[in-house]
Amino acid sequence: MGTKMVPSYTNLFLGFEANALENAPFQPHTWLRYIDDIFMIWTEGPGNLKMFIDYLNNIHSTIKFTSSHSSTNAPFLDVSVSLTNDGSISIDLYTKCTGKHQHLLYSSCHPLYPEKAIPFRLALRLRRICSTDATCNTPAAQLTTYFLKRGYNRNFVTKQIRRVADIPRRLTLQTKDVNKPKRFKHL
Repeated sequence: MGTKMVPSYTNLFLGFEANALENAPFQPHTWLRYIDDIFMIWTEGPGNLKMFIDYLNNIHSTIKFTSSHSSTNAPFLDVSVSLTNDGSISIDLYTKCTGKHQHLLYSSCHPLYPEKAIPFRLALRLRRICSTDATCNTPAAQLTTYFLKRGYNRNFVTKQIRRVADIPRRLTLQTKDVNKPKRFKHL
């Protein structure tokens, strides 16, 4: 995205969206934006979707919305959202084709704790993203392969992934209390 200020500038610049959505001829069922990426659920038909995108593209001369759509699945950031046969939503990991998976080399000159923490944390990320155990298995196996290529021990990586697999997904999604104990006493 460029410099550090670009995300803030983008959020400020796209601040017109609330008013634009309110005045749109058709409303999306769901509209989620993260910086310049938008996930939208549309229930008004394909013809009205084209009209909606045309409407958005005529609001500002320098902002153009591009879209890709599907009636079954859509990627958004690092997740793939799919509509299942029973009408429920399934979430899986999405990786762009340009993803290199160049995690920290085990032989790097970093302290040992990052090398030990990275496999667990990435497996925990998978557990949080994937909505079922079945959708988590393939990315977990791929994660093991990526770490082996970076010099990690197979038994260690497998142990970390199993450790995460034993945690119920609902527990991985709970928020934690961010109130940390104070390190210094004020006199």
